[in-house]
Amino acid sequence: MNSFFTKESENLILQDISEKFNSSTLNTRNCIKSINAFLYFLQSNKLDQDTINSILIFLLRSFQSKEQYLKHVVYSVLIELSKYTDQGFIGINIILKDFTTSKYKSKILKSLFCIIPEEMINDFTKYLKESFISSDEKLVNSSVLVSYLLINKNFIKSKDLFKNLKITDDIYGYHKLALLNLSNKINNDHFNYKNEAGIMSVRLAVKYKKFEKFKNFLNLRISDTIIFFEACNQMTEIREENSLQFITLICQGLKNFLKNGNFYEKFSSIKILSKLSTKFPSKIGILNKEIEELLQDSSKSLSMLAISTLLKTGTEETIDRLIKYLPDFMSEMDDNHKKVGLNALYILTLKNTKKINIFLDFVKTCFLEKGSLSFKLYIVNLLRKLLNNSDSTLIDNILDIYVNYLEDSEYYEVSAEILGIMSREIYKSKNSKKYLLHVYNRLILEDNKYKNCVLQTIYDLSNKINLDESVFYDCEDEVLKKFYINNKQQNVNTSENFYDSENLKILLGDLNDKVQEYLKDYKIEENIIKEDTVKENIKESREILLNKETDEILIKLVKKISGEKINLEYKIQNNHEDLEIKNGILSVKINGEIEKLSFKNLKPGNTKILNLEIKSELDLSIFGNLDYEICIVDDYSETENESISLVPYQITLFDLMINKNTEKGEYNKIIKINLKNDLVGGSKKILDLINLKVVSQNNLKNKNQIHFSGEYENKGCYIECDIEYDRICRISIEIWNDSEELLEKIMKYFE
Repeated sequence: MNSFFTKESENLILQDISEKFNSSTLNTRNCIKSINAFLYFLQSNKLDQDTINSILIFLLRSFQSKEQYLKHVVYSVLIELSKYTDQGFIGINIILKDFTTSKYKSKILKSLFCIIPEEMINDFTKYLKESFISSDEKLVNSSVLVSYLLINKNFIKSKDLFKNLKITDDIYGYHKLALLNLSNKINNDHFNYKNEAGIMSVRLAVKYKKFEKFKNFLNLRISDTIIFFEACNQMTEIREENSLQFITLICQGLKNFLKNGNFYEKFSSIKILSKLSTKFPSKIGILNKEIEELLQDSSKSLSMLAISTLLKTGTEETIDRLIKYLPDFMSEMDDNHKKVGLNALYILTLKNTKKINIFLDFVKTCFLEKGSLSFKLYIVNLLRKLLNNSDSTLIDNILDIYVNYLEDSEYYEVSAEILGIMSREIYKSKNSKKYLLHVYNRLILEDNKYKNCVLQTIYDLSNKINLDESVFYDCEDEVLKKFYINNKQQNVNTSENFYDSENLKILLGDLNDKVQEYLKDYKIEENIIKEDTVKENIKESREILLNKETDEILIKLVKKISGEKINLEYKIQNNHEDLEIKNGILSVKINGEIEKLSFKNLKPGNTKILNLEIKSELDLSIFGNLDYEICIVDDYSETENESISLVPYQITLFDLMINKNTEKGEYNKIIKINLKNDLVGGSKKILDLINLKVVSQNNLKNKNQIHFSGEYENKGCYIECDIEYDRICRISIEIWNDSEELLEKIMKYFE
């Protein structure tokens, strides 16, 4: 290697580069060889300043070439040469011209600011500003590095450059945090990000599934507040089986912030609890008292988050306290917030039906007060939901609220909606005549819109209850007379074929001929839903990695079981920084047959999802292979073919089991196995194999305990796994089942 790069003297280096870069047509391979020899020589030898300047001029001639790879290398060399010479500014115009037209601006930006003299930097900061708002994430990352260098040397003012930066969980996110920290220290008017490394550690622990680290992240005695909140936020995003063990620790920490924290700490706490309450309502419920105290906070945002959280965690006592606080509180809220509050009470009331009368009194007050049309209609529909499954007493209470509104109506649209509901519900009440009278009273209104709605209500009720015909006698209103005649005609013909031609003629009048003509060509099609078109999604497996974690291309699998079908969802993830997959074919081999799934143009950092639907078949073995062409991003002139073999997997009994809480069955067996993994690796292997609901999980020192449950063909299955690490991973698995035959099948997966 040394003999290849070594030249005898400085003159030979200069001569070699001169020959390669003075050629009318540059040969990329020869130019790269000369550059490598020069850089190798530069490491151990001091070159004359004139020699370096001459080499700089020769290198700038490479920009006459369209070969992107050569340009990439030259940009990197210019950064290195800036350490040895201040004459790089002669290439500013050449580089700027390339910057405005090239797709690879990220590399150019670094080179540009390395060769610009200090006194000229402010003249070029506009390129930095443009880079910060670019949609090209690589260009943003480059601008961050350049800005950090310039701010550190007091060449530019940070506040003139950027407003917002997206913090990611990779090295570029770390660079951005470092830049923000430096900027804030200089400006002294922003929050000081002093925990960049801690935040990155939390995100990396999630990325690489090092969940045991969260015992320290969530311990406020040794962890900073910012790191604690970041750890809590990450727990809201990961799977339940991984976050379950930390919920108690999270609640203990957030309790203090709910009581004594500032606004930002309270807001962060309740936002995290609101997310976690969806998955763990009973565990978050221990903080209900602290959450309820936020209802009295002056901030509406805090109060609304508290209500939405109590919606999922509240108890019978919560209803009493909510109704105590909400009346005064709702008078200051907008309609959307009012709806959230009412919906919270409604759902809590369904859980605790003893409090339903308290809820109805509260709703009645809200309904009869002045308010917007949308809010009134929301209340109407909320009460209609209660009517669907109510006894006669409750029906009367709800109808009383409706008729109270009808007597002093604020909006025609609300009255029309109420009358439509009453046409379907009045007959169910023991006091139907009472409510029918309120409907009749609406006939005295002069507004035809109201009158038409009332007539339709009476018409709909005529088939269900006996109407009081006296209201139509000696009536001067022609509309009412016609309605009465038609209604009476309908009652006379209830025992006959009501829709024969004579009856239709009486009812339809002048429209009869047109209706009859239309009915000749009208066909009633039954809306039959075929069973095979309905797919019930039973469950979804955990994500499985089908190749090495260290590979730049990752292939992940999620099995989605739906009845007799299984959807295999493959995720192809490109972790290269500068390389693109031009074409790819994923070959999946099942029962000797190969299915090919193709894709194109997978950019760095992006993911492609490929789906393959197969029949549900027990113990089906599936093999796979990914063949792909890789190239520099957007440069398809040169490609390389590569291949990745996927780890084989099976469709197991665990995949086909329904996620369901079951008891320990009559039959049980224990099996013990050893794995050459650490505790996390051993736990992951068990979770990948046993695709069942995690009932509980405890993480002790050097030990994990995981319990699973499920059901297969109405036979319950319960599994307890103790995973202990002592140089190797020792796993004890005890299985309970309702069927001895099924138990034997399950045991084979662990042999």
